[in-house]
Amino acid sequence: MAIRVWLHEGHDGDPGVVALGLEHLGFSTWGETGTEVLAKVPTKFAEYATWRSGHRLPVRDEASRVEVAGRRVGNEILFPPDLEAATPAEIDLTIDLLAASRADLMAELETAPAGALDWDPPYRRFAPWADWRTVRAVLAHIANGETHYYTRSIGHLPSAPPADASGDWRIFLPQSRAEAIGFLAGLARSSDLRV
Repeated sequence: MAIRVWLHEGHDGDPGVVALGLEHLGFSTWGETGTEVLAKVPTKFAEYATWRSGHRLPVRDEASRVEVAGRRVGNEILFPPDLEAATPAEIDLTIDLLAASRADLMAELETAPAGALDWDPPYRRFAPWADWRTVRAVLAHIANGETHYYTRSIGHLPSAPPADASGDWRIFLPQSRAEAIGFLAGLARSSDLRV
């Protein structure tokens, strides 16, 4: 069986190509080129399936071959599946995936040496607009993406100011996630299919 992926190439000099498995919520992988990312999909999909199974979230397909369903170049792109209304079951699955990934992240952070959170990698290919270089700054970016960007773009009004990297991730990560999940749960019960 084939796994269908949509390819997203960067914009304004952003490196690489992302393969998104939009029929498999949460699945994506990255490569320097389209050829490289497509070669990675079967192995990365197997890892994704193992991760989902480990969290008791079933996977319905195997990536024995890869089919490119579409391509986009640029920023803030949409693919045809993005224009379809989410079903309550898809929103519930999204909430389950968010819970599993957050549990994994929190477990990793609890065991990380304190100095690791402020390490600034010598990576030279950061986008000029990306001000999140340290792990601590990435954690604030994740929290803000949930409450001040993604959900806000579909009508959510955040209840707190954006997380600051100098704040305590043990507080702002659970707060932003709880707020995002509360909003998503409301969407699952909503009859407003526009969002």
